[in-house]
Amino acid sequence: MMSMMCFPVCGSPERRRAVVRVDDDADVEADASDVFFDARDAFDARASALSSEQPMMRDVEDDHDDDNGTFAALSRASERMERESRSNLAARARATATAIKAVLNAAASKKSIDLTSFLGTPIRWCSRYSVLRIATDSVSPISKDMPSRTFRMYEMLRRVRVDAVDSTAEERFLGVLGAFIAECEPPRSLKKPLNPVLGETAMHTITFADGSSFECVWEQVSHHPPVTANFARGPTFVVAGNVQPKPHLVGAHIEVALDGYVQFVIPSRGNETYEASMPTFEWRFLPRWYARMKPNAPVTFACARTGFRAELTYGTKYGCHRIKGAVYALGAGNGVVYTIDGRYDGEVVATPTRSDEAPKTIYDANEFLHIGQCAGRAREHWMMVKRHDDPRDSDTVWRECFEAMDRNDWDAARAAKKKVEDNERVERRARAERGDIWRPKYFTHDTSTGRWVRNDVPTMT
Repeated sequence: MMSMMCFPVCGSPERRRAVVRVDDDADVEADASDVFFDARDAFDARASALSSEQPMMRDVEDDHDDDNGTFAALSRASERMERESRSNLAARARATATAIKAVLNAAASKKSIDLTSFLGTPIRWCSRYSVLRIATDSVSPISKDMPSRTFRMYEMLRRVRVDAVDSTAEERFLGVLGAFIAECEPPRSLKKPLNPVLGETAMHTITFADGSSFECVWEQVSHHPPVTANFARGPTFVVAGNVQPKPHLVGAHIEVALDGYVQFVIPSRGNETYEASMPTFEWRFLPRWYARMKPNAPVTFACARTGFRAELTYGTKYGCHRIKGAVYALGAGNGVVYTIDGRYDGEVVATPTRSDEAPKTIYDANEFLHIGQCAGRAREHWMMVKRHDDPRDSDTVWRECFEAMDRNDWDAARAAKKKVEDNERVERRARAERGDIWRPKYFTHDTSTGRWVRNDVPTMT
């Protein structure tokens, strides 16, 4: 998704002379070791001007025909950079200049270019995990010492007093809202995770010091469009969801909308259900390259049984780490009962509108950071065990690719990645010829809701 933006600095530091073709009409003689930096400065200057203009957001389907040329140019430029990554410095410089030109043309179009099916990301700019392992394997943007967001979310759920006699609807709502906030953060790495193949799974068990645990399964249930379903069962909560990433190149940045939902269900309370929409994040490239939550994009969180609804926004004018919002009481009046304010890398506080009550901290990232920084504390507090008993497990599917990446053997990694993707295409064609309908192993499509729900019993071996 982001390959056209992350241009690697590679090659010998020795200074050489080279002729770099920028377009079809002109050759520019330049010092090859400076080409990358000159090209990047030109990109930053042009992209800065473009980003100051409001991009014209139009429906992807309406733009499909117009975007084919732009999409193809991006793909060709990325493939050329991949092909030339082991060539001499001059060849790499020419490929970089071509890629920059393709990105600038795309940005200048002021369109939202759909990158969902973009497969041209060079292997050097891919993460060492699949999309299915982001929740457990990716490093938090808050700190490298921070436990993964999955651990934080489940720990927050464990703290919700579900079965206490004096448990109130407000208390449970704010507790589950805090768990949801713990799970929402932008990626730390600007590297693109590998696209999972159809049927790829990721299963793991998270066990805490008191013996309680969450059994989790993720599965790629659809390839076109790419949809991932997930399900986890813990001592007091069931967590389920579907997510379809929708990356778009918008002006001078990439916007990744997560189309889907997440549910938190309390079975012991008559399946009391909390449902949230998914946030959107951005890969930004000006004035520096980083990821952030999309500013002012509303995220909803609601529970009909408790009678509360929350609306949150990230990255307001007060800072890109900021969270602001409100909790509303549903029904008569629909009034605000709490205001939400804080930072996802710090403390988030719910302040009641009733003046006789004190503010309540619903999430504090600092306590998790303390656990991660203390040697042995995380292991004493919780433990995660990956279950590789499925031949379609993510780590099994991509093992050759990951091992090659660990060795920095990029040719072997590229070949292993291509082998996985080619095998998937062969299987898809074979099913089409036989007239077979593929079915996920752990999930079933509910036609009444359009969602993928967990099977009681796997449908295939």
